Amino acid sequence: MSLSTFNFKTLQIPILQITILVALTVAYHCTIVGTKAFPGNIHGPFKFNIKKIEKYERSHKPAEAVALGSSILNRPMEQLGPEYRNFESLCLVGSSALHGAAVIKHSKRYPKVAVIELSMMMSKAERLDIEAEVPRFKAMMWPLTPIVRCEYQPSALLLRYIQENVPQKHEKRSLSVRESREFAFRRIPGTGTSFRDNLARLRKKVRQLQRHGTRVCFIFVPQSPTREMESLFQKRMKVLNETFPPQMYQRITWSGPHRKWSTPDGWHLSPADARLFADDMLKQLKPIWQSAGCNIP
Repeated sequence: MSLSTFNFKTLQIPILQITILVALTVAYHCTIVGTKAFPGNIHGPFKFNIKKIEKYERSHKPAEAVALGSSILNRPMEQLGPEYRNFESLCLVGSSALHGAAVIKHSKRYPKVAVIELSMMMSKAERLDIEAEVPRFKAMMWPLTPIVRCEYQPSALLLRYIQENVPQKHEKRSLSVRESREFAFRRIPGTGTSFRDNLARLRKKVRQLQRHGTRVCFIFVPQSPTREMESLFQKRMKVLNETFPPQMYQRITWSGPHRKWSTPDGWHLSPADARLFADDMLKQLKPIWQSAGCNIP
């Protein structure tokens, strides 16, 4: 059909609906900006990860130091004070350092220092699609309006209001230590194909970081494994040493006396122990930051 024969009268454009949608969007933008509303609360691991990814991608300042890992490393990272804001976190729930490394490549914000967690999460097969998580058109809108950010979505603001103003009568039961360990023992093989493949993928990511001048070190967050899991940890450590020889890469582990760690679910440190490990982690990281020229106290 040529343009000359096209009947524009038959083309029905929902002008009213579009006008209402634009008006509501503008009104919501003005409300957020005018009231300087605080970010809302995020519910669910996917949105939690998107919030962190958006925060890292949105920043235009040079990256100083970044932690890459899972929620296991995120627990100590949550204990850091505001003076360590230049030590950014890409510790993503249910994921691994591979995910964070993909975000760095996508954003092209290569840090001076990358602190990479090695844990059982490396055994999980991961599909990394940063373009799907942070669409390019969405990134283009960040400087124009905050409403495209996940923490300013209406559901996030509503959730924050409910959590701050409505008494919570029922709490979701969390897995016990035994249940959590058994679940992980079933789902996560110690030295299976996914584990070795992910380590090979991580080695490529590490080399890419190093080519951009990033200094890489590895961190091991203490846990409280069962006897069965301890044997898996030993097998895992052997494979890790083969992939990342300790004489070539600096490692951060607990430097204090041997202790029994408190992990409510068998994996994540309790707040008190997370604070203890965070202090020890910072003590070991400060010389690394200084030698790399990081602007971190």
